[in-house]
Amino acid sequence: RGQSHPHLIELLDFGIVYVEPWKANRFVIIFAKPEGVTLASLLEEGKLYKHSDVMKRLIVPLVTALHKLETLGVNHGAINPRNVFVAPSGVVLGECVAEPAGLMQPAIYEPLEHMQAMEEARGNGTIASDMYALAMLALDAVGELSSRKLLNRAQLNTLLIARGSYNVFVHEGHFQNQMIDF
Repeated sequence: RGQSHPHLIELLDFGIVYVEPWKANRFVIIFAKPEGVTLASLLEEGKLYKHSDVMKRLIVPLVTALHKLETLGVNHGAINPRNVFVAPSGVVLGECVAEPAGLMQPAIYEPLEHMQAMEEARGNGTIASDMYALAMLALDAVGELSSRKLLNRAQLNTLLIARGSYNVFVHEGHFQNQMIDF
């Protein structure tokens, strides 16, 4: 609370609240409702980013949000299209404190060492795992993950071990130089 960033969801309050239907106290976290729609909903509608726009409109703003979290000693652990909100005013990265890092993260957004663990046992993430997820987000935003997202966890695991993440996700794609550099 008290930390703000234009590309991070705003934490309004948190604390213990009595919940009448359950007749019990529960810890609750209240966030400001982000503007816009999720990136997932845009991608499902076939609204992909152009390679020339993905860095400026998506990656650079989210890197600044990750930098802010890193200065606070916080790993996000939930960077994926369901947790990124897109509005005319820009993008906002959704929350990262309501569950353990990586618990609900799709396998394709996790580095291999995290993907091989059960969701409950992925441990604390790092800035490296967040940057990996951000790279996957960039690939997804330009439509380069569509065929890979059809693979189940075991198939994806086998493919990544056999060929390596870079070769599976980047080498076969058609990217502009700045995307390859990222």
